[in-house]
Amino acid sequence: SGTYPVSLNYEEIASGCQGSKNINITVKDYPIANFSTPFDNDLYLCPNENVLFTDLTLNGTSNMTYNWNFGNGSNSNFSDPGAIFTTNGVYNVQLITNIPAPYSCADTIIKTYTVQAPYGNFFTDLGDDTICRLESVLFTLIDTTAVDVFYWDFGDGTGAGAVSPVSHQYTFVPPSGMTVAKLIMTNSDGSCPFTQDTLIHIYEVVADFIRNGNDIDTALCPAPFPFTNASTNANIYNWNFGDGTNSNIENPADHNFPGPGTYTVTLGVENSQLSCTDTISKEIIIFSEPIFNALGDTICFGDIGNLQSDSLNATWTYTWSNDDGIVIDDPSLYSTTSSPLQNTQYSLFVVDTNGCSSSDIASIVVIPQPSFPDFDTTIVMGDSIYLPLIFDPNLYTLTWTPDTGLSCLNCPNPIVQPLEEITYYLTISDNFGCFSNDVIYHIDIFPETFINMPTTFTPNGDGVNDEIFVVGWGIKDLLEYKIFNRWGELIFETSDINVGWNGYHQEVLQNNDVYVVQVKALTWSDEEKTYEGYINLMR
Repeated sequence: SGTYPVSLNYEEIASGCQGSKNINITVKDYPIANFSTPFDNDLYLCPNENVLFTDLTLNGTSNMTYNWNFGNGSNSNFSDPGAIFTTNGVYNVQLITNIPAPYSCADTIIKTYTVQAPYGNFFTDLGDDTICRLESVLFTLIDTTAVDVFYWDFGDGTGAGAVSPVSHQYTFVPPSGMTVAKLIMTNSDGSCPFTQDTLIHIYEVVADFIRNGNDIDTALCPAPFPFTNASTNANIYNWNFGDGTNSNIENPADHNFPGPGTYTVTLGVENSQLSCTDTISKEIIIFSEPIFNALGDTICFGDIGNLQSDSLNATWTYTWSNDDGIVIDDPSLYSTTSSPLQNTQYSLFVVDTNGCSSSDIASIVVIPQPSFPDFDTTIVMGDSIYLPLIFDPNLYTLTWTPDTGLSCLNCPNPIVQPLEEITYYLTISDNFGCFSNDVIYHIDIFPETFINMPTTFTPNGDGVNDEIFVVGWGIKDLLEYKIFNRWGELIFETSDINVGWNGYHQEVLQNNDVYVVQVKALTWSDEEKTYEGYINLMR
């Protein structure tokens, strides 16, 4: 390029006239068209991305013109235009630069750009978008286009590379109860990322329970052990107390374990709607309670009785108290004494090193000086009578004199049926040799004998006065008991004084009427006595 002077000398041959002409010729550098984009080093352009084109033409001038054809149906005359490519494809971008007259120098350059956006989708094996904690979800890639690279973001801080299908277990529950799982797809150079996502609700059922009110004191003495259900989002409960017993109650009653030991208590819970489950196990310790027997004593009135435990343990504390709750000796002693004036119970309360306690009852039995009054009575001949006496057969022995007519010889209330005046002598002695006492039982006999009958009875089945019996004093044997109707017909008879007439004859209840009664009996003096009268039957 540059300015070059050009001279022209000329002569007319005929005339010999000469002349000259001088001009300057300017040569302009030819423009070399060129341009660039920020993506020239990328393999692909992304759809809908604003691409800025920068003119790099050499030897250009300030008045140079531009003609851009982006291959997408759009053009531009700017030096540094922008363009958007909306769809995947290969685009030839052409730039024509031109230096206008007087030069009219032009150049053309074409560059090819590939627009490629990956596309794809995925599905899961969920029936809906809700899972239980610790449940796994299977993700499967589908319907891909131009996907060179893809990876998974499971929404819980973890992901996976280009694997499909891929299974992922969700081990936590977000504060909101939901997270977003994503599939990210790119070109091979990592450009044009395209993301598909799905919302996953994570439902957590938590099994938990509190032991003994605070979940700290997990060792108890034998007693009903309290449990408090602290589970969340559950409506089905299954308790296993580790002792062979179970419960499906949300908050079961305090549990009685069969004995001392370590028990593993397991609570399994479930949400019935989602079938989400969880299980927790905790141990509890049941201490043994102190095992012993309180031993009492039997003493004579005025003596001193001994109280003691049959088990002596230097680490235990012993507390004795009487019926009135009064502590009667040093609590550290396993034995003590007392002088009660009557039978008295004593409580022994024992506490071991674990703070477990138990108690037992012992008694001091006091043998008092017996005092029994003499007995004197009169009975009708043939009657029986109890000889009254109140005593403890475990403490006393009896000696009856004479033993004639007694129903038993060592019972407190023998039955007698004397036919003549008699006196019994009773000697009462306690089994410990403390005291002895004599009692006199005198019985007179009244020799009266008679037969009597009620005048009316009502056999209506109400349980009151439904039968009529022979009554009287001094009757040894009933010889005959007969009842006749007004026509003289015998309608009932017996010789058993314990059998009465119930108003029936030949299984038919008789009419309201007056009936004749005939009775013949033998007295204890072996004399016959008779009775004849009337009775009224009223239904």
